[in-house]
Amino acid sequence: MIAETILEQLGGKEFILMTGSKNFVKHEVPDEAPWLRMDLIPNDADVNRLKITYNIGSDLYSMHFYKFTFKDDCTISNEKKFENVYFDQLEEIFTSTTGLDTRIPRIKFCSNKEIPSLKKDPDPGEKKFPPSTHLRSRQNKKKKP
Repeated sequence: MIAETILEQLGGKEFILMTGSKNFVKHEVPDEAPWLRMDLIPNDADVNRLKITYNIGSDLYSMHFYKFTFKDDCTISNEKKFENVYFDQLEEIFTSTTGLDTRIPRIKFCSNKEIPSLKKDPDPGEKKFPPSTHLRSRQNKKKKP
């Protein structure tokens, strides 16, 4: 239950979509701190794993980014740790560390009246042709050798 909450606080399905995170592992055993671990795609920090641990007593998180490799033996490198993280800082720390956005950008649509460049009247000296006449004149130019 806590691991699912951690994922929701990161952005849920939108987080997974935007970051490419996969292979989620949760650890929720009584008398132990619950955590959520995930694999990350290549990023600015050159880390491939993130483990977020929840401290029930303080209601804070710790984030542990690292690169995990196993060739002949298992090695951990490029460690970056953040302690005493509030839930609303999870996304910000993730993005600042990895360079990956956690949310889909929102596009705001507005009317023509709100866009200053569209408020201007067209140049009165500009010639305007009806669309059909303009297209015909182009087609005629192409046909002439």
